[in-house]
Amino acid sequence: VWALAFTLLMVDTNLADPKSFGESDYIMTFYVAGYLMASGQAESLYPSPNDSSFTHSRFDEAAHRLVPALPEQSTAIFAYTPLVAWIFAPLSKVSPNISLLFWQIISMLGLLLSAAFLSRASNARASDILFLSSLFLPVITTLWSGQVSLVFGLLPLSAGYFFFKKDRPFLAGLIWSLLCLKPQFVFVPALVIFALILAPYTDRNPSNKPEDRKFAISLMTIFLMFWAVLVIIGSFFRGP
Repeated sequence: VWALAFTLLMVDTNLADPKSFGESDYIMTFYVAGYLMASGQAESLYPSPNDSSFTHSRFDEAAHRLVPALPEQSTAIFAYTPLVAWIFAPLSKVSPNISLLFWQIISMLGLLLSAAFLSRASNARASDILFLSSLFLPVITTLWSGQVSLVFGLLPLSAGYFFFKKDRPFLAGLIWSLLCLKPQFVFVPALVIFALILAPYTDRNPSNKPEDRKFAISLMTIFLMFWAVLVIIGSFFRGP
């Protein structure tokens, strides 16, 4: 029900008020990068050696040409590998807002798959994981603005963790290597592996009841709160 309601809301917003998404991460960054890659202008993804700033760089000028709703004072920057631009090339064949809608749907599918992987790697139900995710503001923000964190970050993390728990470390490492598409997430697998190494020495209680695992729950709560604070700061207070 939540997924259907959110999908209908995204469809209505994208079609009723296309200009409202002009400054979204997806349209001003990934849509433009995909278009440049698809049209054979890959050299325009990054500033030329003579550019002194990102403002009025080749990518910034291309973004203002392709997205008329982009305010003049906004500066478009592409800080990812050319492979990411190549991935978005097929989505640049349609208008910016329709492309954003397609990516929002893909991101929702990525969230569903992440919940399924985490459910199979733990005792939690996928529906519970998905519901709790919908209550987490950064997840909604990521879906709404078309950021890539769910598909390039959360999905590889969840799939890699599932295969790591199933004693298939090579496949887990192969999937975690996809995090190079979103380098900000690379430290998380290292943290997970380190925590799993320490787990037998820090928490010897075999019980699955929450009241018997106070240390583990407290440690995980601290980690989640620390992660949530960093996500909120990075999303809303990072400056221009």
